[in-house]
Amino acid sequence: MALTTDQTAAAGAPPGRHPFGGREVSSDGHAVRLEDGTLAGSAATMDELVRRIAHLPGLFLSDAVSMASTTPADVLGETQLGRLQVGHHADIVILGAHLRPRFTMVGGRTVLER
Repeated sequence: MALTTDQTAAAGAPPGRHPFGGREVSSDGHAVRLEDGTLAGSAATMDELVRRIAHLPGLFLSDAVSMASTTPADVLGETQLGRLQVGHHADIVILGAHLRPRFTMVGGRTVLER
């Protein structure tokens, strides 16, 4: 199983109205919808999905991390992604207490440090 998210700009934001592709959407904190009720995407973040999977009976944090990194890379045939290995491309997220992001590096630049 691979974890993916079709998160929108409302991801991680409180429920309410948010801009999305030149339109305004409404989020209940889970689903994001257009004014007519059409589903526009998700408010789920990848770290939220990892937390949910890691807490399922019979699964472990290592399973959830693989589902969010190695598995999607393998499905897409991306041999240089999804692994922390010499010579590979890697963005890094370090999770802290309660599996919340503490440090994130993208393209070799630190973008989050708590």
